[in-house]
Amino acid sequence: MLSLYIIFGFILGMIVSFFLIKYGNKNICNKNKFKKNLDKHREELINHQMELQQYFLNSIKLLENLIKDHHNLHQYTLKSAKNLLLKKQKKFNSSDDVLKTLYNYELSSGKIQPRDYPMQQNDNIIIKKK
Repeated sequence: MLSLYIIFGFILGMIVSFFLIKYGNKNICNKNKFKKNLDKHREELINHQMELQQYFLNSIKLLENLIKDHHNLHQYTLKSAKNLLLKKQKKFNSSDDVLKTLYNYELSSGKIQPRDYPMQQNDNIIIKKK
């Protein structure tokens, strides 16, 4: 009789555990699906961040090259203007004022503004009034 209860309890336990596994496992399956989906999106996000970082690094390099080329072009233009004025001075014996201002011009000072821009009050440039 005891063995009958043991067999009956074992069969009943198998049936109950079958239903628990079948219906209780959906949450675990959903959890695993969400975790896989989350890992996939996290990986895509990391790849996107790396692509974006590489894009900005390339943009910085291009801008640095552009600045360097612009600086070289400006220096070449300034040098050409000096040579042109020297040739004109020798040819026409013009005054030295233009050459002195051109030789004294410094690229990094930024104090001398082009003529089409108004002068600012805080600049240290002396304006001669006629």
